[in-house]
Amino acid sequence: MTIRQISCILKFGFLLKYFNKKQIGDWASKKVMENCNDINIIELTFIENKSNNETLTLLNLLIGEMSMNDIQFINQYYLGFFKEELVGKKTKSNWIAIENEILKYFSLDDDLASGNDISWLISILSNDYSLRKDGLTGVMKMPQDLILLLDKFENFKGMQEQLDKENISNPQLMVR
Repeated sequence: MTIRQISCILKFGFLLKYFNKKQIGDWASKKVMENCNDINIIELTFIENKSNNETLTLLNLLIGEMSMNDIQFINQYYLGFFKEELVGKKTKSNWIAIENEILKYFSLDDDLASGNDISWLISILSNDYSLRKDGLTGVMKMPQDLILLLDKFENFKGMQEQLDKENISNPQLMVR
């Protein structure tokens, strides 16, 4: 996994509060110890003294302009993560919170919603969430339909294994 890809994962995880500054700083320190001399990585080692905006700026500099491949990569990781959380024993019963997290994820950047499959997924989830929020029955049978929608995002475990080697642990979903 490249520095750019890891930076993408960390950026969106930081925005969602799944990763904190310490985790980002620890990753950057590891890269510096591996002789990475990118000035933005070095700056991230001092992340504790930086604002959230400065942190995001440094991650954005490492990412550059996101391509469609980057977007597909990020979606594969985070939608796979949401699927894993959904089928997990401790959060399966809290699927509405996971549905909300997915919608929050897509609200972070319009580019994340690129592609017909993703636009369709967002549309269905938005409709379902709105109906349930208004006290009505949603359009989906939950959590089974949500699991089916996320079924094609199956690479999370393999991607996380690569991140584990970078000392980046699983994102922490704080189910509200």
